[in-house]
Amino acid sequence: MGRMSSPLGSFLRARREALTPAEVGLEPEQGRRVRGLRREEVALRAGISRQYYLRLEQGRDRQPSREVIEALADALLLGDEALPFMVRLVELQALRDPESTADDVARERVAHIVELLGKQPVLVADTNFDIVAANPALDALTEGEWSSGNNVIESMFGHRMQGQFGDWERAARKITATLRFRGNPFDRRFRRVVTGLERSSPEFRWMWSRHDVGTLTSGQYHHRVAGEVDLDLGYQIFVVPSSPRWVLTTFDAKGGSASSRALDQLGLGRVG
Repeated sequence: MGRMSSPLGSFLRARREALTPAEVGLEPEQGRRVRGLRREEVALRAGISRQYYLRLEQGRDRQPSREVIEALADALLLGDEALPFMVRLVELQALRDPESTADDVARERVAHIVELLGKQPVLVADTNFDIVAANPALDALTEGEWSSGNNVIESMFGHRMQGQFGDWERAARKITATLRFRGNPFDRRFRRVVTGLERSSPEFRWMWSRHDVGTLTSGQYHHRVAGEVDLDLGYQIFVVPSSPRWVLTTFDAKGGSASSRALDQLGLGRVG
């Protein structure tokens, strides 16, 4: 992933290069060779000097104001999730708190919660998508891919998991965008996960280079178990109050549906 001198600068540069002049109402320019917008064009749209914008991209200025961040988000036509992401990057650059560890008591608590949910597939993962706890129901659903101690996104880009998702690319792009949104670029484990996937997966390398940001909260997806059992599942994601860097994800099927009956036949069961 290279030298992490300025995560915010890398993000700004990538989004600037991805934006076409036409998207911001600029007239076509014959012989234009610049990829995306010029720095001065972004600076003008944001109402800041070109020199200041250059310092932000190069990481020489790490503490822009909230007003500047909002102006840059507007200038680059970024979505709603980009603004809190940029604010968080600025905060991380100021704190430089790279490591986050959880104590054994917290792990025991979430493991107990997962156990109480019984037959409903559930997992708890940290900001790097390392799985803190998972129950046997989830283990059966994912054929052991998302067991405790594994990493969700590393598994996601493996051959076995690709065959379990009906629209794998869409799911992979969402989870990659969420890793960027939630992860701490100064965290050594985060860098190991990203670097390893960039080396091993061309698909991840392409998705990561887009600098998309997003969050997973709830949704529906198609899951195939053992190559033959097709399920339409929903998922819900909740922040663990005692450990806000962890999230708990539950999976279920609509009551009375074929997918619900298939879950029962698999011995996974459902709740509600």
